Amino acid sequence: MKKLLIANRGEIARRVLRSAIRLGFEVGVLVADDDIDGVAADFVTSDCRIRVPSYLDIKAVVAAAKAWGAHYIHPGYGFLSERAEFAAACSAAGITFVGPTPEQMRLLGDKENAKRLAMQVGVPTLQAAFGAELTGDPQAWSAQLEAKGIVSPWLIKASGGGGGRGMRVVHSAAELPQAIERAAAEALAGFGNPAVFIERFLNPARHIEIQVFGDGAGGGVALGERECSLQRRHQKVVEEAPSPVVHSQLRQAMCQAALRFVKETAYRGAGTVEFLLAPDGGFHFLEVNTRLQVEHPVTEIVCGVDLVDAQLFLAQGIWPAELGDPKALAVLEPKGHAIEVRILAEDPLRDFAPTPGTLVTYVEPAWHGAGAGGAAAAGVGLTQPRLATAESYASDAKRLRLESALIAPHSNRKVRVNPNYDSMVAKLIGSGPTRFIAAEALRDGLRSYVVSGFATNIDFLQALLRLPEFDRADFHTRWIETHLERCLAGCLRPVLMQLFGTLTVATQIRAAMLATDVAMPSSYTHSSKASGLDIAVDNDSGRASFSYWVSGTDGSVSSDVLRARVLLSGPSVQRWASQAIAAGREKRQDGIDVTLAPVLWDWADGASVRANVTYNSRGILYVNVMGVDLQVDINRAESSARAGAAGPAEVLAPMPGKIVAVIASEGQAVTEGAAIFVLESMKMQIEIKAPRAGIVFEVATEQGHVVEAGLKLCGIKENDK
Repeated sequence: MKKLLIANRGEIARRVLRSAIRLGFEVGVLVADDDIDGVAADFVTSDCRIRVPSYLDIKAVVAAAKAWGAHYIHPGYGFLSERAEFAAACSAAGITFVGPTPEQMRLLGDKENAKRLAMQVGVPTLQAAFGAELTGDPQAWSAQLEAKGIVSPWLIKASGGGGGRGMRVVHSAAELPQAIERAAAEALAGFGNPAVFIERFLNPARHIEIQVFGDGAGGGVALGERECSLQRRHQKVVEEAPSPVVHSQLRQAMCQAALRFVKETAYRGAGTVEFLLAPDGGFHFLEVNTRLQVEHPVTEIVCGVDLVDAQLFLAQGIWPAELGDPKALAVLEPKGHAIEVRILAEDPLRDFAPTPGTLVTYVEPAWHGAGAGGAAAAGVGLTQPRLATAESYASDAKRLRLESALIAPHSNRKVRVNPNYDSMVAKLIGSGPTRFIAAEALRDGLRSYVVSGFATNIDFLQALLRLPEFDRADFHTRWIETHLERCLAGCLRPVLMQLFGTLTVATQIRAAMLATDVAMPSSYTHSSKASGLDIAVDNDSGRASFSYWVSGTDGSVSSDVLRARVLLSGPSVQRWASQAIAAGREKRQDGIDVTLAPVLWDWADGASVRANVTYNSRGILYVNVMGVDLQVDINRAESSARAGAAGPAEVLAPMPGKIVAVIASEGQAVTEGAAIFVLESMKMQIEIKAPRAGIVFEVATEQGHVVEAGLKLCGIKENDK
């Protein structure tokens, strides 16, 4: 049996694992020393969990692969997937790297080299100035750029980077020298290469990428395009295939331009050639990604091709028959439509701060479409459906596909979002014969996706997909940035917290769930005439019931964690639901009122709202309504209510991470909103601010300390307390 080592983690490791097991490989999965809870490792035997100090340690990864006896290494994306030295080290060790050759990675993975090649083979590009071409006094650089026809605004880009790092938009000559210096420093820290280049910043523009697959001998195929214009901080948020603005003639032109790279370099395997599409319909080369992309599922769905299967076949010297004759350099036309969103552990309402933590409740969306709820992959236990052909997708009404790094927590396994890694925990894809139906499938899936224990961007994604501009496909690469306030205004969490987050309602729900300490009744209803709120606990079958979940490492049944479906009804809910719908309205620039969410709730009997509720013995109530996660600390709320507004306030760590700065000291007076600590988590630095004005006391941490979420950092009291 051929042995494949997956040199990655999270959802992409599970994705490759699914294909590898189906194709008969013996599979090993890398597990870094600081990532022993990696989800993908749960699906292989203990002797196939290959430990390494770091996913980025080339020497250690190759040595571990060789010791295990790997014949192949699949790098996924990120980490070492575009490091030519890693591919070369695999080859030197006698291990087949599932991807392009080291030479192709050096040529195409470096943006400067790729741009020069694009010019040579006649692919349209934006004119650029490379770092070595800017000489003399930095104050004169703007004149040098304009002499080349590169007028402001300018975009500085790292030659060897990606993911938005090492990029700066510059609008004036005065900003240019410092922006170049900062971009180069960021590129050096992130990619080990300080080289940058400058090109004209094209705005507005759409981001269109072409999926290619080469046979390594100058032949290959283009699998259509993906629309990736909805971005935030140069990071993709929504991707879809095909693009709603690319017609067949333009598709052919862009795909043939992408295939020039395949032919010229004899490219091997999966790659992506990215372009900017100008408002006038002209397209300009952006970069080449020499690996599988995060958004590859949308192409798989509309082209009926499993790209990971194709990679593994080609690594064995077999050209995938479903891709046709590679010598033809053909372009596959899409059938149907697919839209993907990235589920991130971050809080959009706190400037998208990362939210690593422990998963409390996890319920995957219901599958739609014929055969979509099918059997799990043999021996893996995954819930993903088999990839269907393009023809079957075109005939289905709507379908969902989930690629997740999460599994439901159970007695012997806690599922954590590791603060040392990227915040993406899942990808949800809706598909169907039309873009409208694919979008409806995706919106349905987001409403039924329960992820509680840490904040996610699911609420933000729902708000974004409800905006009329999304339905019209009227957006560009800076659209979210320009309309961020509108997107955030559509988030339902603040409205939902008005009901579920209040101490009165939260304690009523807790009272219902804790009706008895020994055995839960088969039916229970708690009524409060004061609030006009009736709370009943209900499961999916419609019968009211409670259920215990197993917790603890000894496998014993415990009531430490209670989970239930809660049905809220009564006059107060009816009034609140009307307010919620009203809050979902906004004034557009043209003066027309629009309803962002005309159907917000899963109505059962009249005015009622269903929620997934989890309560633990520490006093935390987790409520998930329509995919929106809420968290209420009842004990703390009760304590605050007793202390009153004038009592001391506690400052807690909002997430796990490292304290990189202690700004406020013992006895210092601070104003409300003043930064008092800086916390680093998931590669981002977050300011922790004072919740009120007063005097800092009981500082309980210092620079360099690693803290858990909820840990008290200090207190703030009134000046005379």
